[in-house]
Amino acid sequence: MPTDSPNLPGWLTGRRPAGPPPRPPITGEEVTATALRLVDQHGLADFSMRKLAEELGTGTSSLYWRFSSKEELLLSVADAVLSEVPVPPTGDTDWKSRLRAYASSFRDAVHAHPNAAPLLINFITVSPGVLRAVEGVVEVLEAAGLTGNGLRDAYNAYAGYVLGFTIVEMAPPFSEEWTEAIPEYLRSLASSEFPVITRFLPHLENQAFGLRWKTWAEASLEKSFSFGLEALLVGFEHQIARAGERDEGLQPSIVASSNPSA
Repeated sequence: MPTDSPNLPGWLTGRRPAGPPPRPPITGEEVTATALRLVDQHGLADFSMRKLAEELGTGTSSLYWRFSSKEELLLSVADAVLSEVPVPPTGDTDWKSRLRAYASSFRDAVHAHPNAAPLLINFITVSPGVLRAVEGVVEVLEAAGLTGNGLRDAYNAYAGYVLGFTIVEMAPPFSEEWTEAIPEYLRSLASSEFPVITRFLPHLENQAFGLRWKTWAEASLEKSFSFGLEALLVGFEHQIARAGERDEGLQPSIVASSNPSA
């Protein structure tokens, strides 16, 4: 059991709250749900334990009876967002379809809580919600034929792509002054200095990272997300087929059956 530090969450240390419960009783689920609602409405910068206590009609001591710190509470908020993502479906669905479905569900959940998106980067660590997500994805990768280091590397590539694309996509909006200046600046670029950007600018502006001024809600990157995900899954399939029985990180029977040249 980890050290019983007051700065660590109870689910990690097994520590129980000290003293009697608050009156009226308030559950951790109620606190988390209300915190997520406040973050959705007002953003992380405006969130505080004092405002949360006021919203719940209680004192901050009641919150700290349930959560040792604001950090622990925000980790619970991130977990609440993750809990809206169903684990990859089981059954007869092929592994690529399952990973597509999970990636789409994850992106939809983050889009539903844009103000909470930074928490998924800040707190992407061991937690109940993260463990459920990891278990779901690695189960699919194992079913695809991956084990050992191959499974680890594929998981990191998949999680890094899905999380990274979604979070970067949801960068906060520019001010009105910036949104007016950026398109004019891009369209004034010299073709001698940026020949490829200027040639393809109609396809890139507001649709490519680094060349955007609209938000994800105004200019969707759905096609690019799907393209990148498909490239990743095809890459996994190619690696599995190439490795065959030579790679100790793969299950030969599954690889052989998935290799069209076998």
